[in-house]
This record gives sequence, C-alpha cells and structure tokens, in this order.
Amino acid sequence: MPSSVWQNKTQAALRFFEQNRAEFMRELREVARIPSISFPGYPQQQLERSAQAVATACSRWGLSQVEILRFEDAYPYVYGEWKGSTDNPDAPTVLLYAHHDVQPPLKEELWKSPAFEPVEREGRVYCRGIADDKAGIWIHLASIGSWLRTAGELPVNIKILIEGEEEIGSPHLEAFLSEHQEKLRCDLLVLTDLSNYDRGVPSLTTSLRGLVVLDVKAKALDH
Repeated sequence: MPSSVWQNKTQAALRFFEQNRAEFMRELREVARIPSISFPGYPQQQLERSAQAVATACSRWGLSQVEILRFEDAYPYVYGEWKGSTDNPDAPTVLLYAHHDVQPPLKEELWKSPAFEPVEREGRVYCRGIADDKAGIWIHLASIGSWLRTAGELPVNIKILIEGEEEIGSPHLEAFLSEHQEKLRCDLLVLTDLSNYDRGVPSLTTSLRGLVVLDVKAKALDH
C-alpha cells in the first residue's frame, strides 16, 4: 500500500483518538482506582480485579484471543493479539508490554488526595500507579482501538502482554517467558514503562540494558 494511504489512515486514527480522549481517560481512571499492589501483605484479589478490567478493555478495543495467563504463584498476566494484515501477509509482529501492578501508597497522610482516587490538578491526573504503568496500558489500547475503529486493520500484527508483578522485580518473568516463548514470539518489542522528557514532549528510548543492584558496605574508624 502506498505510504500516502497509511499517512491518511494515521491521521484518521489520530482524529478518532482526539474525539474519544475523554472515554480513554475515563477507562484509565476506572482501572487506576483498583489498588493492584503486588507487594506482600496486600490483597491479591485486587490484582485479579485489575487483570480482569484490563482484559475486558483489550477485548473492547479490538484484540482477540484475550486471556488471563496464570503461571505458578505469579500474579496474573493479561495477553491478547491482533493478526491478519490483509495488505501485507508478511507484516512483522510487534509485542507490546506494560504492567498493571502498582507500588504501595506508603504514607497516605502525605498525599494531597486519596492515593487511589484520580484527581486532576493543573492539567495532570494524580493517582498511585496511573502513570506507572496503567497509562502505559492505555497508550497501547488507545493506539490499537483508534486504528481499528477507523482503518479496520493494523499495519502490523500485534501481541500484547500486561504483567502483574513488575513492581516487585518480576520474579517469575524469566520462567514465564520460557514457558510461553512460542506464544510471545515476535519481531519487535515495544514497552511503555519509561521516563518522559517533559509534558507534551514525546520521548523515545531505543535500547535498554537491564538493571543491576549492588550493596556496598564500608567500615572505618570513628575519627
């Protein structure tokens, strides 16, 4: 398909997003109200609620084969996909990643508003986990939904994986990926759990090199 046609479809998708921004934000706020804290000592059923809400949204915005994947005693993952580019049967497959678990609110008395009640102040919405990383989920879903509701198809094949234990270090992720390597096989991975340069300024991180934690202990005389 000529590039001009895809440009027109992109513009149509962007217009759809702007026209439906309020609906996407409403959905994001609803999921942000779920205290899906993955740290020990917090109710696991909230992560189940969160996973189910994300799965429902994935289906609503056009993904198929949506399921909640369970692995050992890990918190639930959500998986969905879209396949079938009619114009390019050899289109690449993109795996989209985000996570639905969040950090604890810690000292709630220091919050200006309840930790799990989204409140807008000066153009920003404040709520535990709404940026990290439930907004990341809705970036994926808003993009997919806007394309499918206008163009009727996507330029690439899509798989989406929403993890439930990222905030506690993803202790089961390596084994989970080994178990589901065929299901998750892809040509490219895009994740929406990164920093942003500034409000209104899109940022793109092109490579990640993991995380290393090191404890250093030093002993010295008292004077």
